[in-house]
Amino acid sequence: MTEQAAGLELRRDDSTRRSVLLLRGDWVQGVETPLFPELRALLNAAAPQELALDCSELGQWDSLLMAFLLQCHGYCRDLDISFSDDGLPDNARRLLGIATSV
Repeated sequence: MTEQAAGLELRRDDSTRRSVLLLRGDWVQGVETPLFPELRALLNAAAPQELALDCSELGQWDSLLMAFLLQCHGYCRDLDISFSDDGLPDNARRLLGIATSV
């Protein structure tokens, strides 16, 4: 099975101060993935009040994605940005919920 390059895109809606983080490709060990500082810079520029996730183009994923999402969740919490995990696959949403409940 051929792995798809991982990527992200931040789509902002200035009228609602809501941004949507599109995650695409395979977020697995051994595949080059975007690093959190890239997203942090985009979020700083967008200054959203809410961040939603769109995983409609997400391929395979493992703990690499979860580590990235934990950083994202923590950053949003620290800056009082509402973080919506509704767009995550069910298993990823459950894992993130467990990881952030402690």
